Amino acid sequence: MIRFMFEEENGFVKIVKVWNHSENLNVCASVSTGITLSINIIESLDLKENIIYELKEGYFNLEILKNNSSLDKIIRSLIFMLNDLKESYPKQFK
Repeated sequence: MIRFMFEEENGFVKIVKVWNHSENLNVCASVSTGITLSINIIESLDLKENIIYELKEGYFNLEILKNNSSLDKIIRSLIFMLNDLKESYPKQFK
């Protein structure tokens, strides 16, 4: 089952973690796509210096070093997508 968590500080998302796999390949692909898209948007907006992240098989960890409203919107969109998937596929998340 896929697990995820996030932490906020002063009204901004500070940390996002996603780990494990799902038996449903479509759910895994959706999670991977959301993460990859979020990182690509961050990089295309030249916000990469504001974050550090680790991405490997079955694991994603993102820490926001310097937040701003654009970066927070991107990260909150990822969290929204993860929560939406969890609601649609509750057996695939813990």
